[in-house]
Amino acid sequence: MPLTAAGELKIQAVADLGGLGDKDGAPVVYHWTLPNLIHPLLPGLAVLALLLVPRNRCGSAWWIWIPLLAVVFLAPPLVNAFSLPSELADVIGALAYGLAATWLLAPFLARRHRFLSFLCILPTLAAFSVLTYLFKQDWGGVDTDMVFRTLIAFVFGVPVIAFALFLTGWICRQRYRPAAVTFWFAVALLGIWLVVTAPFFVITMIASSGEVPWSTLFIFHAIISGVSFALTFPFLVLAFANSLFRDRLKGLLNLEETPPVPPPVPHAAATPACG
Repeated sequence: MPLTAAGELKIQAVADLGGLGDKDGAPVVYHWTLPNLIHPLLPGLAVLALLLVPRNRCGSAWWIWIPLLAVVFLAPPLVNAFSLPSELADVIGALAYGLAATWLLAPFLARRHRFLSFLCILPTLAAFSVLTYLFKQDWGGVDTDMVFRTLIAFVFGVPVIAFALFLTGWICRQRYRPAAVTFWFAVALLGIWLVVTAPFFVITMIASSGEVPWSTLFIFHAIISGVSFALTFPFLVLAFANSLFRDRLKGLLNLEETPPVPPPVPHAAATPACG
C-alpha cells in the first residue's frame, strides 16, 4: 500500500484462462487513506519528554529504554509462541510504557506513607498504559468493540501490579534486598490474581454445572501471573543494577538498604592484676 498517496484504489485480478473465460476479473474498489504515523510514536515521544524533566537529565535515566524496548519487541513473538491472544501483546507493550513512566516519575510519586505512594502509582500507571494502547490503535480499520473489550485487561492488570508493589514494600518491612523484593513481588502477584479471578471462575463453574475443570483456573491463573511478572521483572532488574532507579524503587516501596553486619570485635584478653 502507498504511504505517500491516498484515494480510490482499484484492485483487479488478471489471468489468461485460455479461452475458458474472461481474462480480467471484476475490479474491487477500495478507498485508501494515509496511515497515521504520528499516533503510534506519541508514547515514545512522551517518554522522551519525561527524560527532559530536570530530575531525569542524566545518563542513568536513559537506561529506561532497555527494559521498555525489550518488553515491547519481545512481547509479540512470545505471545505467538505460547498461542496466546494477539491482543495481549498490545496490552503488555502499553503496560511497559506505563511502568517506564512510573519509574521516571518516581521522585514525584513517592510518599512517606506507603499506601499514599500506591495511590500515586495507580493513576500514573493507568493513564500512561491506557493512553499508549489507544494511541497505537489504527482507528480506521480496527474493531472498536474489540478495543473496548481489551481495555478490561487494564481495569484488572493495572491495580494488580500497583497493589503487588505495595504489598512487596509492606512485606519487606523497609529493608531493601533484591532477592526478597523479587520473591515477594512474585508471591504477591500470585495471591492477588487468585483473589481477582476466583470469583469469576466460581460463577463460571455454577453456570456450566461444573463442566469447566478446575485445571482451567490454575492454567489461566499461572498464565496471567506469569505475564504480569515477566512484564515487570525487567524494570525491577533495572532498579537493582542502576543506582538512580534503585533509589527510586526504594522510595516507592519505602525500603532502605540492609545495613551490613559488622564483624565481631574480639574481646581484649584480661590482664591479671599486679599483687
